[in-house]
Amino acid sequence: MSNEQPPNDDEQAAEYQRADASRFPTTPAGQEAAIEGALTAGTFEQIADELNRRRVPVSRPTAALMTDMVELFGKYERETAAARAAQGDTNPYDLAPYEDVHGVTNEYDAARASDDPRALDVFLDNLAEDFHLDDVRALRTASAAVQAAMGRIALAAREKGMSPDRIGAETGYTASRITQFIREEKQRRAANSLIQYTWRIDIQDLDGTWLDDEFGDNAAAPADLPRLAEDLLTATGAHDKRARIFVWTAGESAYAEADAVYTAERDPQ
Repeated sequence: MSNEQPPNDDEQAAEYQRADASRFPTTPAGQEAAIEGALTAGTFEQIADELNRRRVPVSRPTAALMTDMVELFGKYERETAAARAAQGDTNPYDLAPYEDVHGVTNEYDAARASDDPRALDVFLDNLAEDFHLDDVRALRTASAAVQAAMGRIALAAREKGMSPDRIGAETGYTASRITQFIREEKQRRAANSLIQYTWRIDIQDLDGTWLDDEFGDNAAAPADLPRLAEDLLTATGAHDKRARIFVWTAGESAYAEADAVYTAERDPQ
């Protein structure tokens, strides 16, 4: 029977240090810095995993206090999720859905700003270990989605009273780019807003005379006018004759042909 005793926390720390000196925090200051970095990880499980990954020994007073704090965070998270579930939230544990992204961003910024020349390499090594190939694709796709939604995001913030300068500062864009996003989003909304239109379809008689055939009103987005006109021309009668359509914005003109906002013709069918 062996009398060998299991290693204590200090011995385990020394073993980790020898195995991977570039990553293990060897001094109290380094361990406290590792704990502070772990706090950026986010939720209860993420913080605990980050502490384990950074190999912070729990024997130190600071680490013991951190352990107590993590337990309190976990309790708060569970209680908050329970309260949200009671209110009908179908995903109560999704307290901060993009916290992981913020964690990566904060650690990256901290590594780049660090006085330690190895900090950035250590961070990138850890990131390479943590990320799978499908994670990279997901983040790239998410980045493209955010870019596509930026007009909506910027305009929503502007409508809440935020200035382009502040929106730019918080999103990492220049104020002029934010202004462009807002302008493009307003144009998109205007193009997709339903407007009431009045239309008239004429049929060309055998002698070349145009005769009024049908009138009507329809609501449509400006971008959909070509499709609306095509559908109306297709649906009209006298398919063996040439037909044309004039479309006006309802109530904004005397419906003169020159004032039409859209016109189209259909050949005999």
